[in-house]
Amino acid sequence: MNGLPISVKGVLKKNDKYLLRINERNEYELLGGHLEANDFTIKDRLKTEFREESGIEIDVCELYEPWLYEIGESSVLIIPFFCSPRSTPNTLIDQDGGRLEWVDENRIVSLPMPQGYKDTILKVQPHKSYSKPAKKYFKIIPNYQETKFHIIVTIHEKHEVLLSQALPTNASPMDFALYSLQMTGRRYKTIRIHDLSLCKQTLSLNYETLS
Repeated sequence: MNGLPISVKGVLKKNDKYLLRINERNEYELLGGHLEANDFTIKDRLKTEFREESGIEIDVCELYEPWLYEIGESSVLIIPFFCSPRSTPNTLIDQDGGRLEWVDENRIVSLPMPQGYKDTILKVQPHKSYSKPAKKYFKIIPNYQETKFHIIVTIHEKHEVLLSQALPTNASPMDFALYSLQMTGRRYKTIRIHDLSLCKQTLSLNYETLS
């Protein structure tokens, strides 16, 4: 099917430090992982990923703005949430082999890290971000098939639906939403993500106007 894989990520802060993972590209990233076809909820997937990647049990709290991440010729939609820890083990172990680090906020801007992650942590509007693929990294998972999701962007003004359209595979949701509004003759300085819903392999991103 046409669509995008989805990666759910969590911003976890403790004692004024953020938990980050150093991946196979030697980049810092948020913890989390790909949404799968048999996942019932997005939040449960994120809880599972944190448990597997760090041993930390979390509560999933605030949804933040999704953005498109391009790695080489591949694209994935990043859906970030701000989280809080329920329990934290003394030793953090990533079952996937990544390195984990608690990082001070004042270091975030200077890290080798995709801009979309930095913007998310600092609560700046994220846009499409890019990375080069790892040169020497092969991880084979038997019988694994990447799940792609059909993504619908809907914009509401009070109780009126202004538009509802499929997200192209080359655009971040916010940029696409604002452009689509402009094409209808409507101009809004600000919209924001309100909530999302998942039904089988269709993800609905619901925005609301602020001006």
